[in-house]
Amino acid sequence: MNNTKSETDWERVLAFKEGDPIPYEMEDGPYNSNDAEAARALLAQADLIRKGKIVRRGRHRQEMELRRSRLESELLDALQTKDLVITPEELKGRSLVPVLRGKLGHN
Repeated sequence: MNNTKSETDWERVLAFKEGDPIPYEMEDGPYNSNDAEAARALLAQADLIRKGKIVRRGRHRQEMELRRSRLESELLDALQTKDLVITPEELKGRSLVPVLRGKLGHN
């Protein structure tokens, strides 16, 4: 059994009811905890760190999706103007996008 005396102010904690706004002062932090949109924006820009290594940089996902979208539209435009034949051997162990990029000269 833990013999350490709790330093939690339980009267203060229990005084808050679910749904009550969290008290916020500007010096408390980078965003108001009661503002869900501000919290989402801050988390979207944050770096995700696991075991001391950055595994995702903020905004990186959005940039990658934008690049992928541009590449896909370029490839679709090129596909509509050319007759391409892709054999199963060409796809073996590769995804379709790199094969198409090679065929269309988008290396």
